[in-house]
Amino acid sequence: MRYLRSLSLAGFGTLATALVWLPIARSVAGNEMTTWIATNYELSDVFLPIPRLLAWIITMVMLLPIERVDKTVVIGSGVIVLGILIWAMPILVQQWRRAIANSPTRLPMITLMGYLFGSLIMFLWLIYGMGKDASLAARYHFVYFPTVILIVAVALANCRLNTTFNTITPNKVVTVMLIMSFLGSLTVVSDLGFRKSLHADALVAYIQKTSTAPILVAMTHQTHSELRELVALAYSFERLNPPEFNSPQFMLVSDNQYGREQISSNVKHLVANQPQPLNLIGVNLDIDDNILTELGCRQDNTKDLSGSGYRDRFYLCN
Repeated sequence: MRYLRSLSLAGFGTLATALVWLPIARSVAGNEMTTWIATNYELSDVFLPIPRLLAWIITMVMLLPIERVDKTVVIGSGVIVLGILIWAMPILVQQWRRAIANSPTRLPMITLMGYLFGSLIMFLWLIYGMGKDASLAARYHFVYFPTVILIVAVALANCRLNTTFNTITPNKVVTVMLIMSFLGSLTVVSDLGFRKSLHADALVAYIQKTSTAPILVAMTHQTHSELRELVALAYSFERLNPPEFNSPQFMLVSDNQYGREQISSNVKHLVANQPQPLNLIGVNLDIDDNILTELGCRQDNTKDLSGSGYRDRFYLCN
């Protein structure tokens, strides 16, 4: 009874702490900083957060190369992970039931399960109730990832060692899960999984290699996210540029009529004051190609960089 009282006090204290943050959470949800993760309620996309949540949970335990590799390797990795998951799940469920049935592990297991499902419910409420799709990036889910690892560890610890390898045994599940976890760690440290979504250094290196001064990097401005992305590009230029390479000019283009007039004025000014053609690089630039055509800008289809995370287009203006 004494332990139950202490546990209840700790629970009420945690709840009170969480309630204090609710008004702040509501204000953050309406902040421009979180606009880019707005939930898409269109029928074709509204249910996508659910499989994404499941994917993040699975990849915390098992992960094979899925980035910077051929599509066939990605498909093969997915098939292997799903196959092992389907094969091991009956044994894992059996061990979870055993842990809940045993008195020493019942309360910790129920607590872990309750925390995991409670976290998932809160994420679903955040996605569908507050309109913020937190399933877009794995980094937002750190709050329950340790719990997933602990729950799987409990199941593996409960597996009985068995010297018979002719049938599906708990011992086999332990061996395979440990191997898959090790391969998952190698996948991450080899940069074949959980890569950064944007690679400013790769785009800057490509621009350096393929373009000459004068250079104008233009990006459509909708939220603070674009400001961060443009600063990252500028920092990469500063860090990688050789002394003889002239740094480009940067421009945030408002997503309205003023922005279109702004880019027109800047392009005309740069073209008029430079003897060489202007290299206009549109990075996530949402502007009608007809406007650029009127400015004398033609797209250079020979230049294209895939895998940087940016939507880049290269133009020559004269």
